[in-house]
Amino acid sequence: MAEKIDAIKEELTATPTEALEAFVEKYADREVKALKALEALQQYYMKTHQYAETIRILNRLMEQCDPGEHGKILHYLQGKGRCYREIKDYPSAISELLDWLDIVKRNKITERYTIRNTCIYIELAELYFETGDYENAEKYVGLSSDCERKQVMLQNLADRKAALEE
Repeated sequence: MAEKIDAIKEELTATPTEALEAFVEKYADREVKALKALEALQQYYMKTHQYAETIRILNRLMEQCDPGEHGKILHYLQGKGRCYREIKDYPSAISELLDWLDIVKRNKITERYTIRNTCIYIELAELYFETGDYENAEKYVGLSSDCERKQVMLQNLADRKAALEE
């Protein structure tokens, strides 16, 4: 009984980071199926830059989604795209973001995601630029609304064109 009381005291005095690390240590090797637990693991792995683990958890989260849970699915796809970009797997990042756009278009929910479309278009433009596919980079930067990232991308494309002309 004294051990349980000590464990509870430790939990109550732990910093949020220590509590999260204890949670991950306890559940990381288990077959976790609870949605909240998976989301907590995903957030921990993302914050600690463990992108392969984040992708693994995001895939499990997506498996638990109903087909009509567009918001969750789109959130997980965008997260996977970010992870793939961080590990420089640009083709996979592009694929996830194209899937995101496809779901929005197929389900006619474009209006609800207009602002996010701009982010996705800019992400795609940057990813295509990174892979040397400047034609698609121009296509997606052209589809995005005006923002600072768009201006940076347009400048990068203009600089590239100028360098080719020299």
